[in-house]
Amino acid sequence: MRLFGIETEYGIAREDCENADPVVESMELVRAYLDGHFTRRWDYRGENPHEDQRGFRVTELAQDKEEELFAEQDAHRPFSFHDMKSDLVLPNGARFYNDHTHPEYSTPECRSLKDIVAHDRAGERILLVAAQRRNTALGGSMIQLYKNNTDFHGHSYGCHDNYLVSRSLKFEELVRGLLPFLVSRQLIAGAGKVGREAQ
Repeated sequence: MRLFGIETEYGIAREDCENADPVVESMELVRAYLDGHFTRRWDYRGENPHEDQRGFRVTELAQDKEEELFAEQDAHRPFSFHDMKSDLVLPNGARFYNDHTHPEYSTPECRSLKDIVAHDRAGERILLVAAQRRNTALGGSMIQLYKNNTDFHGHSYGCHDNYLVSRSLKFEELVRGLLPFLVSRQLIAGAGKVGREAQ
């Protein structure tokens, strides 16, 4: 059985407020989707990014310094880590949360391409409903969402795919089989980004 899924980080902007905090706006967008019947949250207990796929623990990751900077900034915010993430596990098995400065929708684990496309489209509708509710709370159409890969200020974000593979698969075999696809998928699927806006 093969399982796969995708995670999409959406761009977010607030029309009426040039200096709006994207962390707060992403939090409020996710919270706007909540209704009174549903409060399941994400469980972080099993997560550790320092556990390597090859079976060992790394002491440092390239992203650690950036994560420390985010943590330092977030320590001055008037809400907790869990409030900031505003993590939801939705009834369809998807995850909807604030990923630093972006609302992110992660599909549930899927077994077919048809399922993954359906769940990706469901994510678009879920974000649309959340944006409509948030805009109603703000008194008009102020929140804009973008399914893109750049904020046009030098920051990239995007859509990630996930694959379940056996730990018994040798890492070199995984790289040899997957790397050609990862290099060419931008041409095949039309997603991604090359270059920088500053050039």
